[in-house]
Amino acid sequence: MNIYCHSTYPEVGLYRESEGISTLFSNNIEIDLSSLGLNGDSMDPTVGMIRRMMHGHNTTATSGKPYSPRQYEEADKFLSCCREHAANEEVIPYLTRDAAKEDVDRHLFSERGKPLPGESKVRPPTAKSGTPGFRV
Repeated sequence: MNIYCHSTYPEVGLYRESEGISTLFSNNIEIDLSSLGLNGDSMDPTVGMIRRMMHGHNTTATSGKPYSPRQYEEADKFLSCCREHAANEEVIPYLTRDAAKEDVDRHLFSERGKPLPGESKVRPPTAKSGTPGFRV
């Protein structure tokens, strides 16, 4: 199955191999989340809840119950600690529940590093119509 995923859908294969949402978050802000009081079992659910809040969801993913004021308060407190201790200063503006969800996903919850197989970091120039600009 993994060989099939990697050969047919390389992005799905990479997603299936990823270490978890808390690892992505931790790597992007360059903080050890255990230093902020999260332990191994609570890291992914806690970071997942905070991501849902940052996306504007007001109910839990599992039960569908609304988040409590205490949960919002804890999320804000956690994000504040992350802002204070983040080694990657570039992501600090996105460590708030008010940030745009596209920016949050790009800066806090995406894998950074090598491009997918066949993908180039350099893009060809484009013409005004949006098609690749080829010259004869």
